[in-house]
Amino acid sequence: MQSTYTYLILILVALSAYIAGILTPIPVQFKATPEKQVKESVLDSLTYPESARFKNISYYSYRKDMQGREIGFFCGEVSDFNHEKPNTYKCFIVRTLKHDNGNMDISIPMIPKTDDMQAQKEFNTLWNKRCHKYKKNNNTFIE
Repeated sequence: MQSTYTYLILILVALSAYIAGILTPIPVQFKATPEKQVKESVLDSLTYPESARFKNISYYSYRKDMQGREIGFFCGEVSDFNHEKPNTYKCFIVRTLKHDNGNMDISIPMIPKTDDMQAQKEFNTLWNKRCHKYKKNNNTFIE
């Protein structure tokens, strides 16, 4: 009887330690560069990420929010596998939010679909506003 209680107490302690371990948050710092994070995010949204290539990736700072975090946009082109036209490139936009501690939040990439003309038009408007009218890393407007 004594050994049964001992085993039950050991099992209870082990189970409590296991549950406490699961519930304890462990901070993990992702030390990849912002551009690498953006590329990974874009690759996750592609049908054939293994064949993707990037070009003309640039960061454009937009403004600071009320907490002093920098809002910006990574804009670039990624190759898209297409049976009719291999090695075609599509533009993409990724919105970022840079925190004071160096961490960066990254949005889901915006990559227009070629068969949706309305979405393409909206994407082009955003591309022209956020990816070309502001100098890289500077809020100076370019005419």
